Amino acid sequence: ATSVSLPISGNTMSLNATITIGTATVERGAYSNATSTSIQVGKLDYTYLSFQVTAGSAEKVELSQVKIYQEGNASLGTDLINLELLKDSTKIADGVVSSSKYANFNFTPVTIDKGQIVQFQVRGDVADGSARTIILGIYKTTDILVKGLTYGANITPAFSGTGASTASPVLSDNQFTISNGTVQVERDNSVAAGNIAVGNNQILGAFKFTVKGETADVSALTLTVASTTTAGNALTGVELVDSSDNVVAGPTDTTSNGTSVAWTDTFTLALGETIYKVRADVPTTGWASDDVITVSFTPSAMTIRGNSTGNTITASPAS
Repeated sequence: ATSVSLPISGNTMSLNATITIGTATVERGAYSNATSTSIQVGKLDYTYLSFQVTAGSAEKVELSQVKIYQEGNASLGTDLINLELLKDSTKIADGVVSSSKYANFNFTPVTIDKGQIVQFQVRGDVADGSARTIILGIYKTTDILVKGLTYGANITPAFSGTGASTASPVLSDNQFTISNGTVQVERDNSVAAGNIAVGNNQILGAFKFTVKGETADVSALTLTVASTTTAGNALTGVELVDSSDNVVAGPTDTTSNGTSVAWTDTFTLALGETIYKVRADVPTTGWASDDVITVSFTPSAMTIRGNSTGNTITASPAS
């Protein structure tokens, strides 16, 4: 038979009040950019968050994960894309966007010696979002994973300095406002070089407009008409039509001896790509077989205003 004394007790443990685990402090870093209201759509590899981690004097620490919070109203993954985390100037992780507000970075642990500081920065590309704001930071103290290397315990870092708060977010960088959208124009091959007839509604060319950031209104566009025929032969009823054949500018007759069409109708450029075609009436008089007609315009000479920012937009290319 076996006899025991109840209750059964485990080994006696004593608290060691002399152990001091490590600490870490997070602050804004050395790569912070000044607040700006002119971050244009299309801006690449710009730093929107800079932070530094300082290890305390008790033990080395390592950092292996950070979750970034977007306090502004631009959306991560659509307005701000291609997020990267860099240690100083070396990329260590790509951001995984979990929502319009959060992105996660997981990376090979970075060791920080006692009392040392390591700098980090988050870069990204602006793809959209005119008039929206970017304010990147860290929402909770536990959104950055720090572990002590002597005792192996996770450490909740302290946050201090400019941009730090006792409430969430616990750290914020400066605010950046996305400015003008962009408009790019190029020839579109949906209308190839070919033969046209003397008559109405002849298609003379097509142009692709690519708009990013904000919709925009065009209020002036001057078309140049070149031909191999004798100066003075004119086109009439020149129109700019969209992909559904809706007239957005014109009809307007050529002026300056048939070499120019000045459209002053206002039409709205939608976000994304839109094909516009030039359509005109070719009169039966003044034109002969084998005459060549070419239409063109200078994108940067158009008058364009963004609908979100209200700012003037200069289309590209310049010539």
